[in-house]
This record gives sequence, C-alpha cells and structure tokens, in this order.
Amino acid sequence: NKFTTLPADIFVGLGNLQTLSLHSNQLTTLPADIFVGLGNLQTLRLHSNQFTTLPADIFVGLGNLQRLHLYSNQLTTLPADIFVGLGNLQTLRLDSNKFTTLPADIFVVLGNLQTLYLRSNQLTTLPADIFVGLGNLQTLRLDSNKILNLAYNNIRTIPADTFGNLLQLEQLGLGGNDISTFPLEALANLNIAVLSALKLNNNQMETLPVMAYDILASVLAWEAYLLGSFGPSVRIDNNPWQCDCRMIPFRQRMNGSYPFEDQITCAGPGNLAGQKLQDVNPEDLICEV
Repeated sequence: NKFTTLPADIFVGLGNLQTLSLHSNQLTTLPADIFVGLGNLQTLRLHSNQFTTLPADIFVGLGNLQRLHLYSNQLTTLPADIFVGLGNLQTLRLDSNKFTTLPADIFVVLGNLQTLYLRSNQLTTLPADIFVGLGNLQTLRLDSNKILNLAYNNIRTIPADTFGNLLQLEQLGLGGNDISTFPLEALANLNIAVLSALKLNNNQMETLPVMAYDILASVLAWEAYLLGSFGPSVRIDNNPWQCDCRMIPFRQRMNGSYPFEDQITCAGPGNLAGQKLQDVNPEDLICEV
C-alpha cells in the first residue's frame, strides 16, 4: 500500500490484534490516538515511511508491545516521554533515520529492552546517561554514526569486539568511567584513519601498554591533518597512573611530540607522586619486589 494518512478510528474494535504492519507506505504522521484500544499488540511495524516526528502519547496503552520498528523514516527527533508505558518492549529499531541527538532519558523506562538499533543516523552526540536503565540490553548497534559518547556510565571493561562495526566513528568518549585497563584490543578494531578524538580521562587506569602510544599518536595526527594544529583530541588525564616498571616501554616511546604525553601525572609510587611521567627517567621506573 501507499497510504499517506490514516483515520484516527481505523483500528477501533481490534482489541485482540497482536501484530500490526504499516510499513512501506508514505505516512508522514499519525493521529495521536490511532492505537487506543490495541492493548494486546505485541509487534508494531512502522518502518519505511516518511515520518519526521511522532506524537508524544502515540504509544500510550500499548503495555504489551514487545517489538517496535521505526527504522527507515525521516525522524529527526522524538519526544522524551514517547516510550513511557512500554516496559515490556524487547526490540526497538530506530536505525536509518536522521537523528542528530536524542533526549537524555528517552530509554530509561525500557528496562526489558534487549535490542536497540541506532545505526545509520546522523548522531553527533549522545547524552552521558542515555543508556541508564537498560540493564537487560544485549545488542546495541551504533555504527554509521559520527560520535559515540559513553562518558560517565560506570563502565569497567571494554570487550575486544565492542567497537568492531563502528568503522566511521570520528569521536569516542569514554571519560568518567571505571575503566582500569587501557582498551587496546577494542580500540585496535576502530578505523583509526577517521578517529579524531578519544577521551579516556577520569578513569581508573594505572598503566599504559606500549602499543597505546601508536593509537593515541594516530588520533592526534589525524586531527592535526584536519585542523592544521594539535588540539585536545586525546584526553588520558586524571587516571591513577602508577609510574613503575610497567610503564618503562611506554615511557621509552615518549619524545615530547604529542600533548597527551603531558597528561600522565604519577599517582604512585610515593616518591614519584605528582610528577609527570615525561619528566621521570626510565631507570627510575622500578617495581618493588
């Protein structure tokens, strides 16, 4: 079909309906109360239309909904409370739209969500706490966007394949988490050729593997090429760096060429606390037996 509009009462009397497919039409909007009375609906397919936005209360009363497909539309924004009442939702597809950002608490009510697709949008930033409340999330697709900000989310570890499909990612924010190990394998899967900013500040990292130097230097080199000067594209400050023998290989790579070298302030051992790693001789980086 090629519907461009639908009457508000078109689904009246269909209270037992479990699946509703309205995809692949030319719908640009829907009446706010069009789904009233469809309390048993489990699957709603609205993808492949021309929606630019949706009414805030359009999904009210759909408490049994498990799958909602809104991909391949022209959505640029959504009301912050549009998903209120959808506590049983398991799959939400918002991919292939035109979002540049999303409200900070838009997903907080979706505690049972398992799959969230945000790929192929125009996201340039995400609020730091946007994924708060998604304790059951198993699949998150964010590839084919520009910026991924996961700062201040209490993240402790970054599995090796976390960013494997984010080949167009330009900026990655991981600051303000509880990351204790430099995510070397995860970052190695990124396309460093396009990554222009990496934030790992305010975490719990104590040491840096020697290979981290090449990754950090590559990020800065790319931004220098774009802007013609070094900028604050890498942040690794405010970590509890332990300037001991584990840091010797990294320290030996340092030559003062990159601003991130000035961001490593020793938290220990005691005799080096407060000193910059770049000012410490490699032979003074010792591990007590």
